[in-house]
Amino acid sequence: MEDQKRFLRMAHSLIIQGRGESVKDKLKVLQKQGTTIDDPVAMANLARRVGMYHFAASMLYPIVRSETSEASEKAKAEYAAALSRIGNYKEAEELFSSISNSIVKDYSSEYVDVLFKSWNNKKASELLELSVEAIEDPYRKVVAMLNLASAYIGNQDFKKAEGLLEELDEISLINNYGLIMANTREMMGQIQFYSQKYGKAHQYFKEAEEMLKNSNSRTWIFAKKWLVIARFALGKPLNETTAEMNEVRTLARQFNHWETLRDCDLYQAIFTKDRDLFQRVYYSTPHEAYRQRALQFWTEEPPADTIVHFGKKTSKDTPLLDLETGMINGKIDFIKPGEMAHKLTVSLFKDFYSPISVYEIFQDCYEGEYFHPETSKDRVYKSIRKLKNIIEPTDYGLEVTNNKAFGYRLRTRKPLKVKYIESGLAVDKSNHHLALIRDHFNTIPFTRKELQNHLKVSDRSANRLITDLVDSGELQKIGSGPKTSYKLVS
Repeated sequence: MEDQKRFLRMAHSLIIQGRGESVKDKLKVLQKQGTTIDDPVAMANLARRVGMYHFAASMLYPIVRSETSEASEKAKAEYAAALSRIGNYKEAEELFSSISNSIVKDYSSEYVDVLFKSWNNKKASELLELSVEAIEDPYRKVVAMLNLASAYIGNQDFKKAEGLLEELDEISLINNYGLIMANTREMMGQIQFYSQKYGKAHQYFKEAEEMLKNSNSRTWIFAKKWLVIARFALGKPLNETTAEMNEVRTLARQFNHWETLRDCDLYQAIFTKDRDLFQRVYYSTPHEAYRQRALQFWTEEPPADTIVHFGKKTSKDTPLLDLETGMINGKIDFIKPGEMAHKLTVSLFKDFYSPISVYEIFQDCYEGEYFHPETSKDRVYKSIRKLKNIIEPTDYGLEVTNNKAFGYRLRTRKPLKVKYIESGLAVDKSNHHLALIRDHFNTIPFTRKELQNHLKVSDRSANRLITDLVDSGELQKIGSGPKTSYKLVS
């Protein structure tokens, strides 16, 4: 016991001196020997700081997931931090959210990372506001302010973001923080873009791209992406902007920037009014906040179904996989509903852009269970092998691929149509239209024609929307016949 205490004291000093590798070597010996750890929380903290995240999680799992005793908040926070580093974001977020602020403040970096991954910008901004106040180191404070501005933008709190970015721009100029200044200009461009001031947005993105293109920073790709998106919005020649967007996609694949690929498809779909591409982005994106943002820019009528087309040339004869039933073309029992192969297929199709990690797959397929750092991976691997044996010998062109650093994908080597289980797009679009109606008409009665002209939708869509809103109690019908009008229910 005394030896471990001495090692913990010594290891802390070694890490501060930049000699973490020697600490790592000692921890590997303890791990290999299966040594009983006297202070698992302190040792897990040490393991996490030198990058041994799985070892840290393995030490704390029996404590945090004990069925006989309640773990301390410190143990839960340390375990959540380890989970965040190995990619188990959902479980990490659940743990962090259950811990008091007095403990979680020491893990704000890990918690914020988890919140950004789940698009929980509101909670991220609340946590970052506290962090900015507490940080004393000038450069770390600036980085935290930049992250806070990003959270504000994600939460569409543009006024707060703009004030913070103006302050950051001034600080960067005084201290010659070139990278921070470039990122600041890019975020200023995002504010203008989301406010549909595309000319000003283009100017900011151009400045950021010029600052970053000769640097070694990979953040250049983000500025380049936004610059091309702004060119789409400004109606620049389609052949030129499409070629530029494809260049960004190539870089994104090279650097494994999955969200950049998603944005490229989304905004190209929006500004070229490509319904099939928009539908693919919408349904094969698992983040609800991202979907809602997408709907704010999509001005066309909502798709009439939840079918996504994979492959360049689909037709009426292309096989249709129904994710709810697991059937092909409504008659071929491809996979049995409710069985593991069915759950895996749904999980792997939920995100077309980013590989699905082992941790996400486990959460999707083993409901009610917590991920075990030592045994759960093998369960997923075995299930994946069984799925491959079922789907890959068929003629439908489905293939499970594995990027060891990031996770699994379900790819289509042949054209395939996939009917997603969720049918929420039309409902979400109705909610979006309702917000537009409230903003424009407020308490003033309006006719169907006036609503149709304001929303720029067809007769059929306007009639359907009015029927849905009257049935749900959001609209009140006034009069009848040609003089019929409608009013929002306050």
